[in-house]
Amino acid sequence: MADRTVLLAQNGRHALRGLTLVNPQEFSAYQEDDDDLTYIVDMSNYLDGSTISAVTRNASGVVVSNTSNTTTRLSQRLKGFGRVDFKVTTSGGDIEEFRITIQPRGNNAFFLTNTASVPQNTAQFFATVAEAEATNPANTVNYIWTSGNGGPADGYGGLWKYVATAPSHDQYFQTASGRYYQRAAWGGDDAVRGAFTDTPTSWPDGANIWRFTDRVFLGDAVGSAGASTASGGATFANDAPLSSFYLERSATLLSASPWGGIGGSFLTKSSLRYSYLGYSVWAASQAVTAGAKRGYGGRLYTATTAGTTGSTPLTHTTGTASDGVVTWRFDDYSYQVPIGMAAAAISDSDDGTGVWAGYFQVSRALGGGTSYGLEVVAQNDGADVIIDSYGSTAGATIGIWFAGGGDATLNPSLNNSSAAMMIGPNDKTWNAGIVFRSDAITLDGGSRGPALEMAQGHMLVWRRAAGSIGARIWSSVSTISQDVAIEFANNTTRFIGPGGNIIGQVEAVASAANYIRLISQTAGNMPEVRAGGSDTNVDLTLTPRGAGNIRFGTHSAIAAETLTGYITIKDAGGTTRKIAVVS
Repeated sequence: MADRTVLLAQNGRHALRGLTLVNPQEFSAYQEDDDDLTYIVDMSNYLDGSTISAVTRNASGVVVSNTSNTTTRLSQRLKGFGRVDFKVTTSGGDIEEFRITIQPRGNNAFFLTNTASVPQNTAQFFATVAEAEATNPANTVNYIWTSGNGGPADGYGGLWKYVATAPSHDQYFQTASGRYYQRAAWGGDDAVRGAFTDTPTSWPDGANIWRFTDRVFLGDAVGSAGASTASGGATFANDAPLSSFYLERSATLLSASPWGGIGGSFLTKSSLRYSYLGYSVWAASQAVTAGAKRGYGGRLYTATTAGTTGSTPLTHTTGTASDGVVTWRFDDYSYQVPIGMAAAAISDSDDGTGVWAGYFQVSRALGGGTSYGLEVVAQNDGADVIIDSYGSTAGATIGIWFAGGGDATLNPSLNNSSAAMMIGPNDKTWNAGIVFRSDAITLDGGSRGPALEMAQGHMLVWRRAAGSIGARIWSSVSTISQDVAIEFANNTTRFIGPGGNIIGQVEAVASAANYIRLISQTAGNMPEVRAGGSDTNVDLTLTPRGAGNIRFGTHSAIAAETLTGYITIKDAGGTTRKIAVVS
């Protein structure tokens, strides 16, 4: 039976057992210094009808033995650390080259019981540790597996590895013949536990969080039941049921930094979705030859003609198409999406609570400094692209994109999503909802910049109660060069029309008490401009600019008329005047 297997497939979609993919032509595995494991390379799904004619193995640092070849498979045993370069010649005359790299397993690496490799004929199996202690294993037995510790299924069994001297910790046992075996992996239902520390408690049920050399904790090891210092100090993070941390309650993985650095890091590159398959990214004005491989939009293409690429991006998913100059054959999809970190949650039942695809929490302790719950950095080293509510996002650099619904083709939604963002309280409220720093927005020549942009018909809405609208503001401008604006200046509110021209202005004075009221009326009644304020009697002044005059009504010439009365007004100087009224 093979210890490690590589099942080669077209387009780099290889299946691996006991190895990891470095690139489509290189595979990596970890071994102990005394491991001598069988590696199988199965090319039956890769040769496209051809067979293996010849094989050469060039080893550096690795001892290769027990080699055998069939028409579709390579078999060999590998011991030591280094690399083996394979060169396979097929019956069709093609040459396929790949590499297997063997690396030493670190002293603090964790083992998963369903993937740990044990060399054949070097292990013995017992029900309990007590049974193993009573035996006299041969010097060739480097591993012992126990189903349990005190009982066959108590959850404290696992894999034990031979060591020459007694370890300084207590996770080991000694056989009747004097051989020492220390724990290498936990058994039972718990795939991984906090294996051991320099000063552990016996048979710990979780990790001592100060044991940071392992760096990553899985399964039960996440539980921060131990001490965060060797002397038994406080835990790394309080995970009591009522605290704000939930490490032990439901997590399956914990990665923590012992130096106050980054606890976990995730990285991807958009070019790798193509380069790992041997493709480059398509772009205009590239000189290519027939057979050149390019990727674009998550799709893979091969050039069937030579030339300098045109300006039409590749979008076809069958057959061939031209970019304006070069003809490209669609090969396949890359089946990779460059996402640095992804999380998903499925709400498939309603228990009155909810699910969270992501959760970030920062806790500022008493005496702590500035604290950020989440920082999103969008760095642009390309062209400066300006987008708006109607334009394309191509080439843009966007901090956060809120997308409503699922994939329109693969996973369409039944209904609209409720809200892109909602700000709410827990036991306290926010001092402010959204704050824009004074230097956050790029300003134009008039010292203005769009901090919030919406399309026609989008509204700002205030509600007076649930389900009841109190106030709204929106734009219905639909014609170019008919835009309007409101500007707030010192003690002034200006109404701006097309071209930036002022079409109205409202000014304030210090300690204002009186003001103008504009009152609408029902049909058949006149709207009203009325003075308001705290004074009992308030005049209403209409003041023209410069030598201008107030205009109202239409003049009609008359003959002799009878004076019937007058209307009292004041002139610009405040002097009372009387306007005659005739019949």
